Amino acid sequence: MIMKQEPLIFSFKIEDFDLGKIPISPDLLRADRRMLESAVSDYYAAQFSPLGGEARISIAKDTVTVRWIPESGLAGLIEHSISLLQRGEYVTAVPMLQSALQRTPDDPDLV
Repeated sequence: MIMKQEPLIFSFKIEDFDLGKIPISPDLLRADRRMLESAVSDYYAAQFSPLGGEARISIAKDTVTVRWIPESGLAGLIEHSISLLQRGEYVTAVPMLQSALQRTPDDPDLV
């Protein structure tokens, strides 16, 4: 019997997203809300794609919610987040690690 993994969920205000991470002019993104939402959604889908599992990104009002159901545990997420931290991508990595820590507060890789 395969046990379904618990989702990892985190949310943030869309205005807190670093538009410099998207290869589209920040001014253009600010002027076109649909393009902004699509670009942010695509960005997070790409972040979780190499980890497997299922990522769902939703944007309601001004809040982005990322929900990821891993195929098997959080090890890949932790490694990916550490890689992001090493590249200076704190805004992306920190919410992922905080969510993982809330789910597994005793994980020695997170404390």
